[in-house]
Amino acid sequence: MELIDDERDIYLPVWKVTFDGPFFCYKEDREPAGKPLPFSGEFHWAGRRWLVPGVYSCPKGLVVDLCMEVDPEEIRNLRDKWHLTPENDDESHFSREELMAIQAENPFHFSYNPQVVVNGKPLDRNHGRGVAYAPFEDVVGTDLEAQWVVDHYQLDKTKAWYLWRWSFPWGKPEKGWRGFLERLGVRKLFTLSLRLHGETTSVLGVPFQAGGPGEKVQLLDPVTGETYTLTVVENEPQTLEMSFPEGWEFPNHCRELTYTLDPEPPKGYLTLRDRDEGDRHRMGSPVGLRKAIKGSEAASIGIIGGADGPTAIFVSTKRESQSQVHAAASSFHFQPVEEVTWLPVFHKKTAEDTQVVLKKNV
Repeated sequence: MELIDDERDIYLPVWKVTFDGPFFCYKEDREPAGKPLPFSGEFHWAGRRWLVPGVYSCPKGLVVDLCMEVDPEEIRNLRDKWHLTPENDDESHFSREELMAIQAENPFHFSYNPQVVVNGKPLDRNHGRGVAYAPFEDVVGTDLEAQWVVDHYQLDKTKAWYLWRWSFPWGKPEKGWRGFLERLGVRKLFTLSLRLHGETTSVLGVPFQAGGPGEKVQLLDPVTGETYTLTVVENEPQTLEMSFPEGWEFPNHCRELTYTLDPEPPKGYLTLRDRDEGDRHRMGSPVGLRKAIKGSEAASIGIIGGADGPTAIFVSTKRESQSQVHAAASSFHFQPVEEVTWLPVFHKKTAEDTQVVLKKNV
């Protein structure tokens, strides 16, 4: 660790790879540094270029740094479209629908589940963290730590990057002589590959309002172009009866929509959300006064992440006709809910699964 000012006791971060730590350490810790391994990789997946610039062996497990390259213009276009600036980089400036759209359009928001295969043995991830780098100073969400990682790995600074550090526990030792060596802390990696499993992301459909039983609504899937026919079974107000903490009031009125879909989409592929955010809980103060509690006012959007609003309650049952009946509950309000604007959400897979063999550098 390098001391840069004896009087102010300020330290520069140092590169130290550990199983549980960040990319850089700011103070000494007891966890030993991981040993760099001679593996690396470059491949294309989900329409983007990926790099594996570093693999490290730690006492607790394997650590893999994974970088996804992004065209800077995609970041600039997103920022300009939604007017994302340091001044309005806050969830409170956007509606739930807008936040979902920002997340869906954010090139840095990419969901996947990594797995490593060491000498033919798969290891599941324990945890991971990520930072984003954009090659212009005025972008919202650029992380100083990300700039240091880009410098460390000598990545192209004219590109945008999302940088992950994934940690994979070793698991139980193998049988035989390899297991004996593993118990002694000696591990020899002959082959190493990555399995990448694409997860789902939300794509918004066209909002609609539902009428009474029997009414039909056409829902266009923006991903596939397929049209689903929603038929209303029931559309009724509901009141949630439950006890709340003393001194607090919670909204307990909502509207429940039950419906069928034709054709029936894959399970979990199509859900409904209330376009309105509903009322927030509040606490009582002197008589006649109420103070609303804004639980998300400190949350930041950043170009890095974005926010996905809470899903509506979603269940499904079978009727005698064997057609699937789905149910969605609106946001909660203090007063009975007369009308709801529903937002169809299609959950598509980000990419097909793939496996990449990492190159062993001689």
